[in-house]
Amino acid sequence: MKNVFLLVFIISFCFSQIINVQNLEKANRGLHYRVWVYFKDKVESSHIEVAQKTHERRLKHSTKNNFDWYDLKVSSNYIKAIKDLGLNIENESRWLNAISITCTESYIDTILSFSFVRKVEPVIGFKKKLFEPKINDFESRDFDYGEGFSQIAQINIHELHNQGFTGEGVRVLILDTGFDLSHNAFSHLNVIAQRDFINDDDQTANQSEDEHNINQDSHGTAILSIIGSYALGNLIGSAFNAEFLLAKTEDVSQEWQQEEDDYVAGLEWGEANGAEISSSSLGYADWYEQADFDGNTAITTNAIDIAVSLGVVCVTAVGNGYMIAPADADSVISVGAVNDNGIIASFSTRGPTADGRIKPEVCAQGVGVRITSANNNSQFANIYS
Repeated sequence: MKNVFLLVFIISFCFSQIINVQNLEKANRGLHYRVWVYFKDKVESSHIEVAQKTHERRLKHSTKNNFDWYDLKVSSNYIKAIKDLGLNIENESRWLNAISITCTESYIDTILSFSFVRKVEPVIGFKKKLFEPKINDFESRDFDYGEGFSQIAQINIHELHNQGFTGEGVRVLILDTGFDLSHNAFSHLNVIAQRDFINDDDQTANQSEDEHNINQDSHGTAILSIIGSYALGNLIGSAFNAEFLLAKTEDVSQEWQQEEDDYVAGLEWGEANGAEISSSSLGYADWYEQADFDGNTAITTNAIDIAVSLGVVCVTAVGNGYMIAPADADSVISVGAVNDNGIIASFSTRGPTADGRIKPEVCAQGVGVRITSANNNSQFANIYS
């Protein structure tokens, strides 16, 4: 009898090392579960092709030399084994050596029996409220920067512009809700590539009536304009001559369960396409405990650390009132919000992280274009701090 109890204990212990049964409920999607499947190795994996700009950036900035491993795809044999179960692959992460799938619990038991599977973890879902931007009115100014002068002058970017530093030759990845490039402030914009990780296509502007109704691409458009707009007398961004990679990873629909794997996929896509800087005003907190913001727990936090190790400078919002991932990463530059007088906004998150690190690293003000939901007309001079 003792041997039976010992055997049961050993099996239970081993199972707990590859999946936390209690955490599995966080992946619940009704009758199905959305989970990450992590693999033990990359046997017979093939390399992706990365941009020349990626090679140059890695050699210049990177602190790690194991590029080959990160550029290896997830093993096609392992993916085939999962597909042979009749399951679809939602996302694939070569950095994490994992795939995300949606399946029933019985499939999870089968997957865990595969010798090449290291562990299974939930892709945590949560209903998110519709994004409601905070808008402040600015008095008009007689400057070529227009309504953007305050944010530009606050950190002396106009001095850099006067010296010819306008972002030319720098490739910037922006991860956000989508991007409406029809505004005349973007007529000059050098967009290298776009990718919609929500609808799995290359169109990052609103594509459906539902997306128009919820103003899906408004937030991303505003963020892009803070960096890349150029409309003399109205709004000029901080790096209007930069090259841009645009990744649509965040769905603002109330009924959509937000998932971090699209963010990871977007970050990997951007790194492979030569991004030197990654910027995101996104974050994930609702399904985490405060103790999880330790720089080593959240999927997006771990992905940020890998991106930085490959030479990408990663910048992200610190959050609105509470700590979020991936702002807790020790390698990311997290940014808080201030008004035009340099006073920290009441909603701007203050650290520290769960392990006692100071957050945010810097603070700044943001003024950008906003797309109105009523008729989808573009406007200038709405504040996004």
